[in-house]
Amino acid sequence: MIKHVWTDEDFQKRSNQNAANRAKQEMGSKVGTKSIAQIAHELRNKETGEWPTAMQVWKATYQKADGTWSVPNGERVLVYIFTYDNLFFYISA
Repeated sequence: MIKHVWTDEDFQKRSNQNAANRAKQEMGSKVGTKSIAQIAHELRNKETGEWPTAMQVWKATYQKADGTWSVPNGERVLVYIFTYDNLFFYISA
């Protein structure tokens, strides 16, 4: 049964549609199928239980090992997150 799945017409149709949808994505992450919540959980401080900042999660999700971004506006979004985090902190303080 499983060896016939790859040649099944419905499977091929769905696979081609998924490939087309992935090609349209403007924000490809570098973490594959992991959710943002899973990334945040893995970045959590094991000793204190403190959760990472939005900036840390963004960098872990979209910044490559060589420092470049997997999205065209990665640095700009990081600056926006930094500004928003600081503004929120200022307002709530």
